[in-house]
Order: sequence, then C-alpha cells, then structure tokens
Amino acid sequence: MTLHLPPRKITKVKDLIESCINSTYVKAKFLAKVLGNVVACSLSHGPIARVCTRSGYCDLAVTEEQGWNITLSVSRYTVDELRFFLHALELMNGMPIQSNLTDVRVDTFFPSPISKKDFEAQPRHPINASMASDASNFKVACKWLEKDKNKVWTFTLSELEAGCSSGERELLAVLKCLRHFQMTNPTLVEGLNFIWATDSENLVSFINKGSPKWYLQRKIFEIYQLCKSLKCTLEPLHLLREDERIKQVDGLSKYRDTDNWSIDAKSFEDLHKEFGFDTDAFADSNNARIRRFISKNFEPGSYAVDAFSNPWPGMVWVCPPTSLLKRVAKRIRLSPCKGVVLVPVWPASEFYNDFFSAHGTVKDPFVLIRYISPYIFQNENATDTALFGVTLFKFAVLYFNTLNN
Repeated sequence: MTLHLPPRKITKVKDLIESCINSTYVKAKFLAKVLGNVVACSLSHGPIARVCTRSGYCDLAVTEEQGWNITLSVSRYTVDELRFFLHALELMNGMPIQSNLTDVRVDTFFPSPISKKDFEAQPRHPINASMASDASNFKVACKWLEKDKNKVWTFTLSELEAGCSSGERELLAVLKCLRHFQMTNPTLVEGLNFIWATDSENLVSFINKGSPKWYLQRKIFEIYQLCKSLKCTLEPLHLLREDERIKQVDGLSKYRDTDNWSIDAKSFEDLHKEFGFDTDAFADSNNARIRRFISKNFEPGSYAVDAFSNPWPGMVWVCPPTSLLKRVAKRIRLSPCKGVVLVPVWPASEFYNDFFSAHGTVKDPFVLIRYISPYIFQNENATDTALFGVTLFKFAVLYFNTLNN
C-alpha cells in the first residue's frame, strides 16, 4: 500500500536536477520543467517535494513581467533545496497511499517514509513517537507525549521573535526543539518517526507545502535539514484546541514564572568577588548570573534541571523562590555542598525558623555574613509582587559548608 517512483523516472529527475544546479544560468522554461518534475514526486516522496520547489517558483516570479523566454540565475536557496531533494530521491522513495493523519491515528503505527532496503539497514527499527508544541507571544513549549518519556522543553522568545506572526512562532517551536536535540542529544531522536501535534493549521500547511515567503521558507527548510541530520522524520497533525494534548503545551507556553527572582548586578558582583561562585542553583536563561546554572524546566544552556534532583558543584549561589526556602534549608542540611544563600528577613514567614532562632540568631550550619538591601528583579515583568524593585526589608547573606558532614 505504498507508491514508489520507478528507477527510470528517478534517473530522469536526477538528470534534470543535476543539470539545473550545475548551471550558472538556465532558461525559465527549463527551470519550470525541473520544478514540475519534482512536484510530480509528491505522491511517492511526500511533502518534501513541494517544500523543495518553493524557492524555485519564487525565482520564476520574474516571468510575469519579462516572459518565459528569458534566461535567469538560479538562486542559492533554490540550489540548496534541489540538492536536498536530489539526496532524498532514493532514500525517501515510497509513501503510504493513505498518509493523512487523523486524531484516531495518533497512537497507532506511523509508516516510515524511507525505502524498505534502507529501513532494514537501520541499526534499530524506527518506532512511533508523538510530540506536541504550542507558542504564545513570549514563549514556546514542546512536550514528548509518550508516558515513558514525559519530557518538556520551553524556550523564551527574543523581542524580535515575539513580534512574529502566530504561524511563524509555531514554526519556531518546532525549530527550537529540533535544534536543541541536535546540540544536546541527537541519539535521543535518531531513527524515530514523529507525529507532531499542533492546533495551528498554518504549521501543518507550512511543513506539508512550504511557503512563498522567504523568511518562513528558510525556517521550514531548516526543519527538514535538521530531521535529515537527526535521522528522524516529522509529520504534522492538526488537533483542536480543546484536545488534552494541546491544552498541556498551551499551558506551558503561557506560564509566567513570576516566583523566580534575582538581585541587581552590582550587589551580586560584590558577593561574587568575595566567594567566587561556580554554580547558580536556581535560575533560568534570562536571569542566570553564572554561566553554569540549574533551571526549573529545560532552558537553553542550563547545566541541569531541578536543583533538588542534582548535585550542586563548587561554590553555589542560592537565590531561590521564597516558596522553596524550606526545601532549600533541608537540602543544604542533608546533602554535602557549600555556598551562599540569600534569605529575606521575614520573621512571620514559614521559612524563617529554618534559618533563624526565636532570638534572631542564625541556626547551624549557616553563618551570617551580612545584611543587604539589593534591588530586586523578577521574571517577565512581574511588577505586582512584594519582591520587586527597591525593597523596604533586608536580606541575610548566609554562608554554608556541609561538605564534611
């Protein structure tokens, strides 16, 4: 139940593509012929055929004014896309006759788009995998839907990315996740066939058809390049916004971590010069004061995820959300580590007795260095909480060393 391009037609398409990409200038009619033959491979090769012709058709746009008898220069983008399809001609030959995904098929077998010969040559057989992604106006989120994986990735958008259209932000969610796999753990996804769930019809259209807009097409094409590099495949699936899988990533992309905070640069630098910190135990990519930091969820560049589940290497800077201070005090007492923890002096708070006695003296193993009143920053414009700006209360700088306990 698959459609294949016969060998003689593969040879024909190869010859046409090679002739086109090896020529500095080509006739407009010849480029149109090459693109038409590539698009005709859609039934046997899937969406990649359409995606790899988008830049070529943009090159042909000049024929509207200058006619079809002109000679034109093939753009670098067109050459890259045609060369990519040339390499995929044999590898991706053979698509299922019925390949449109439905909600019913999410958890069923996802047919491999590679040939039987290449399929059998894999060191391990591809298996079905499911991902879901969503984008808000400041963050994108991806979640691996298999229960045994239970992995979540969130990426904060830059100011420029946040100003993109909703469809482009959905593309960025997929792109950032694949880039992360490539940079950190390519073997995690090697050989997998992903069903990628989204509530964005634009994302489905982009990945299946490409886009005539160059800035979108570059991102779409990079997704295919990353999939090739990671030896995985991706097929988008549109789900309604009410679907539970979409709700999960929607909540992740809109979650604002207002409990996360940091102090001003000068106050931190004064302490850093004195103690020489190696690790920031509670931070994210926006407020980390040290290159090696441990984040709450995955963040680009983070050393580890969840400070309570990982060791604290070297001299540690501990500036946690106030809701975690009780757990921090327990963690320090039970696990060997050394560093400095910043504690608000709030005698009425539930965490105060974990650090101070009723008389205000510091409890073991903490040593009071001094009191400071720094300027406080919170994530994502959280300006309506007590911990923001110039505070009217003091913070205790407490040193600890439990390495010999």
